[in-house]
Amino acid sequence: MSRRVLTVLLLSAIVLPATRAAGGPRRPRTVSEAMAQTIDHPAIRGPMRNVIAELEKLGGTSILVDWRSLKEVGVQPTQVITLDVPAATVTQLLDLTLDQAAPKDKPLEWKIVGDMALVSTRAKLFFGGMTRYLGPVPAVAAGGRRVGGRVISFESLPLGDVISFFRDVSGVNFHVNWRALEAVGVNKDSPVTLKAQNIALGRALDLVTDQLAVGVDKYSRIYWVIDGGVVHISTGQELNREVRVKTFDVADLLMVIRDFPRRNRDSNVDDVDGNGSLFGDDDDDDSNDDQDEQETRAQREQKLIDVIKDTLGPEMWRPEGQGAIRIWRNQLIISQSLLGYKLMERAVGG
Repeated sequence: MSRRVLTVLLLSAIVLPATRAAGGPRRPRTVSEAMAQTIDHPAIRGPMRNVIAELEKLGGTSILVDWRSLKEVGVQPTQVITLDVPAATVTQLLDLTLDQAAPKDKPLEWKIVGDMALVSTRAKLFFGGMTRYLGPVPAVAAGGRRVGGRVISFESLPLGDVISFFRDVSGVNFHVNWRALEAVGVNKDSPVTLKAQNIALGRALDLVTDQLAVGVDKYSRIYWVIDGGVVHISTGQELNREVRVKTFDVADLLMVIRDFPRRNRDSNVDDVDGNGSLFGDDDDDDSNDDQDEQETRAQREQKLIDVIKDTLGPEMWRPEGQGAIRIWRNQLIISQSLLGYKLMERAVGG
């Protein structure tokens, strides 16, 4: 399965003068430290890409923006952002930036990834974090293998011969449900045209199956999946009959960082209290902190479940469909059909 490549735009343009972060010239040791720095009287206005660049400078850290995903929901780098508050941390300023930029019902989020902060849509961050889980592991024993260094040139070649070619060059076992394919008008003699060079087997199979049943619903389309170490080619309807239970460790997606300013999506510039804080009193006792962590954790769990369910549609989940999903501690447990997993994989691959 192909991986989504994030577009990097790290611009260093200064928008309006802003004071340096409190705490002296010492460069923060971690991204968390950088994002937690307090900025006195920030006054920043300009295109979103320039505002992000200014926040990078103030925090002394890198902020990577997935502009491709943001553009898909209507957010442009030129969108004007205004930040003018008495005092705020870098993370609060970034939160305000994303709140201003996000369209209704298309929230933007950010998370710490390695030595930088990554900005994207909520859906992409959750699914991007799950790429290594939802991608078919055996498939990339097959799908990641290049079909030689040769040029593939099929000109109306019968599908049966195409499958034989892929089987021979990859050494992977294939099983084609010809009866299911014939039910949607595809057979061994159906012509396939493909011209490509040095292409991964998985991508080549995508290009072949996508052209076999065009303009039909997901149940009548043709897909390839890996199950039991074998490449299966069948229709969505047939793949929707086979249910598998998979468990994924999603601790990193659900982690709540204590003592790190939490995001309040309902906050705005007018919410500053008498102490100049966007998020209220920071002197709550430990019991309140623990309760907040539990609530934040529960919210992240529900968001993760909602994003996955929304991507496939309600018809793929009980009571309409066969799928079920729940989180037990740090384990995401999904019961879904082979079709459901394939649709999740395609959503991740973007």
